[in-house]
Amino acid sequence: ANYEELKVIPAANGWKNVHIFHEAVGPEKTHLEFVNDRGGASSPLGLEKVPSAASKGKETIRVRSRGIDEILETHARMPPKLIKLDLETGEIYALKNGLTVFGSKRPVVLLELHGLANHASVPGNVPSMM
Repeated sequence: ANYEELKVIPAANGWKNVHIFHEAVGPEKTHLEFVNDRGGASSPLGLEKVPSAASKGKETIRVRSRGIDEILETHARMPPKLIKLDLETGEIYALKNGLTVFGSKRPVVLLELHGLANHASVPGNVPSMM
């Protein structure tokens, strides 16, 4: 549902350098399931996120997940200057799967980490590359 609503925004606003893909950023070469119960912000199941009691019986959406390096290799016409991540518990996976772009392209990264455990899990070499 979110993808269908989001995919029209770039063209509607004349943003030629913004593209919306029906993929999740996180662990590479896998699929993630999301519970469609939060009206927009939905955390992937199985990435330290336990579905709430209110989520039981709700529709789930299965989405391909790829790492940042893999996504940029496939879709980017030029190296990114800015990457914003607010992945509802998937941030650590995105950081671990983006070491090439963070190390060689060195974009500005805006990052929201969810939970104290995630702060302690940031790969040691990522902060030094940013």
